[in-house]
Formats: sequence, C-alpha cells, structure tokens
Amino acid sequence: MAPLLTKNPPRPLAPGDVVVTWHADLGEWAAAQVTSLDAKNELADVLDLDWSSTTRPETLTDLGVLRPLARQAGSWNGRRSHCYYPWVLPRSCTVIGTTTPLIASPSQSYGLGWGVGDALHRERLAASGRAHWDDDPAQLSIRGTELRIPDDVDTSTVRRLLVTGVEHLDAAALADTFPDLTELRLHGKLSELTNAVALNRLTGLRELSITGYFGMTAADHVTVAGTPELEHIDLHNVPREYATAMRRAWRPEAANGTYLSVSGARGPDWVTENKDNPLRDWDTRPGVSKRTYQKSVAQIGKTRDQILAALDGAPGDRAKTLERVGSEYGEAFNAIDEATRAGLIMTQEREELYDAVVGLLDAAAADRGLDVTAERQALIDGVDATRDW
Repeated sequence: MAPLLTKNPPRPLAPGDVVVTWHADLGEWAAAQVTSLDAKNELADVLDLDWSSTTRPETLTDLGVLRPLARQAGSWNGRRSHCYYPWVLPRSCTVIGTTTPLIASPSQSYGLGWGVGDALHRERLAASGRAHWDDDPAQLSIRGTELRIPDDVDTSTVRRLLVTGVEHLDAAALADTFPDLTELRLHGKLSELTNAVALNRLTGLRELSITGYFGMTAADHVTVAGTPELEHIDLHNVPREYATAMRRAWRPEAANGTYLSVSGARGPDWVTENKDNPLRDWDTRPGVSKRTYQKSVAQIGKTRDQILAALDGAPGDRAKTLERVGSEYGEAFNAIDEATRAGLIMTQEREELYDAVVGLLDAAAADRGLDVTAERQALIDGVDATRDW
C-alpha cells in the first residue's frame, strides 16, 4: 500500500520552532514559538514570548531564557498569549532555531493573523494607560457612510486603518491620505470601491481585508510587485473577477509567506438580487446549509410583507399588529434554529436577526414618511417574547 501523503506548511515550519520579526510599534524585535501543528486543519499553535530587543537575534542564545508572555491587561488575568493561526508562516517572520515547546497542551483560541509582538505591544500600551484601539496614534477606526477623518488625527502616523460602512470609497484618495498603512480593513455592505488599483501604492501593506465592497475589476487587483510585504489577505463578498485575479496572483505566494482567504466571490447579478436581503452573508457562512439559508430568506420575505401590511393598516392598530409580527418572527427562527440540530443562531446571528427585522421596519417607514418609534419597540418586544435565541 502506498504511504499516505502528509501535508506540510507552505513555508518550512515545525513544532518547537522559534520565530522572530521586527515590530514597528514596539520599535523592537519580537518572538514567538510554534508549539504544535494541526495538519488536518492547516493550523499552527503559536505562543507569544515575553521578549523584545532593538537588536536582531540570530540564534536562540540571543533570546536568553525563553518565557511565555503572560497577559495582564483587561480580563486576561495572567493567561498565556497562545493561539491557533493559519500555518502559513508570514513572510516577515524568520525561524532562528528550534527547542522543546514551552507548552504541551493545545491552545483554546483561534485567530487569523499571527501578529507576533502585538500582544506584547498591547500590554505595554495598557501599562502606559492607552489600552484602547483608538488611543494608539498608529491605529484609526472610521465608521459611517462617508470617510470623515477627525480633525485631530495626524494621518501620517496611521499604520492600521479600519473603515466600516462607508458607501462610496475612493481607494486613490485613501492611499494618498494614509500612505504608510501596514494594515487595511474595509467592511462595507454592498458598498462601492473605486480606483482599487491604487491600493498598490501602499507598498508597506502587510494585511488587507475587504468585505462587502464591489466595483473592482480584475485589472484592479493588488499585485506582488506593488505590495511586496503583503502577508495576509482576506476577501469576502467581492466581485468574482476581482477574486479570481487575486487568487491567481497570490496563491503561489503561500510558499513565500502570504496567507490568502477568499469566500463569497460574487457574479455581476448578485448585488442586484441581494440588495434588500439582510441575511445575504448567510449563503456562504460555515454551518448554514443551502436549505437553511433558503428558509431564512423566505422568512425575511414573509416578515417584510407583514410589516408592509401593518404600516398600511389603521394607525391605531400598528403597534399591536407589529408585536404579533415580531412574535411570529421569533418563533419562525426558533424552528429554523432547532432544525439545524447543531445550533445556527449564536451571538453574531442573533444581532443580525435583530438588525434585519428592525431594518425592514425602518426602510418601510422611511418610504412612507412615518415615525415608527413606538411601533419599533412593539416589534422588538414581540421578538423577545418568543425567541429562544
């Protein structure tokens, strides 16, 4: 019998390996140890080390006695910074030696990007009284339908940028405003990204995440030549031709240290068909079967019709009618959740279901020029009276 093929990480990596990388925010080198590999799920268990230095280490001896980083800030209470990540060793990381893993037991946490040195940086921020994302001048979060930059922000210091909800985003303007980004996360809702090819101007970019943005073509894709330091790419709900071009360019780069995740690559008609579907993300979500998705979308359509009928009815009956609508909505998703057996509705799905039903009411009311403040609460009360999720 032929031997079973064994999968290996794209870049050489083994349990016990100690990796180092330069961390710009620390202004020092940081280190971590791979404690184990999960070949089935292609994951590496990574333990942050309590070490940093302005001098690049060449061997394990340069690190002295290896110690796990014990987190103290927030609710960590001394727990070790230990987490599973995709087993693509980032291109910015270098293995300098191997020794017995400091921890034998597997971690219970999962993450997307290695971020060697991030935990140590956060601990030092907390110690200095700046523990929140927006308290760090290197980080900026912008939320809203437009890209409004606070007057007190020095854009030249921003290296990590999160943009949420901006409906029309010009990548060229973004690259001009924040030229030194190392991390960019764009989270839209069927939003438009223009001049996306301009992201290639961000030559120091290491992490890129784009969710829910459209308007990009194959010619707009980020290239290896333009962003040679890019080591983590996460794309979800983006145009299919853009996703295909990104796969073609970056899949071979796994061997050089770039992790790529693409889900929800959409055809040209998908945006039009799903514009009014608040649960559109469920169609590619792990654990959501095609049948469950179809039943959920059908229920949204039924609830929308019921809300429209309630608003078109007698004004004095709206609150009572909408409370019944909410009750039926809660019961319907109880049944959908129960039918999955494994349980579909967790914290994220619960929030999405609330946002969906309230969004249906607010959209219908806006079309009719109605103030539905009282009716909105009645709808929510109805949901709360029956839901098990």
